Amino acid sequence: MKEYLGQNVDYSATEMKFGVQVLQHPSYELERLTETEFFDQFGLPLKQIGITSDSVTMIRVLDSAGKNPFVPGNVLFFRSKNVIVGTWDGVFFELARVAHP
Repeated sequence: MKEYLGQNVDYSATEMKFGVQVLQHPSYELERLTETEFFDQFGLPLKQIGITSDSVTMIRVLDSAGKNPFVPGNVLFFRSKNVIVGTWDGVFFELARVAHP
């Protein structure tokens, strides 16, 4: 995961970029998970990733064929307006919104 620290990440209708990795024509699938559903899928409580509510919106990024691509940042959770939490290979990480120049 260290190689991903400090990388720029962009999500749009036409592509998803995570550092140098680019996924063309992604689609996004939203699902609401309860605390119990999150724990069952990921093995930890929401508060451990900084989410204090009893549910969370999960976003899955899918490739143009509708499959789950094996790229970092393909599963995300809304923490706040400016922060999302991603998971990759069992590691959770924080992505913060920054202003574009």
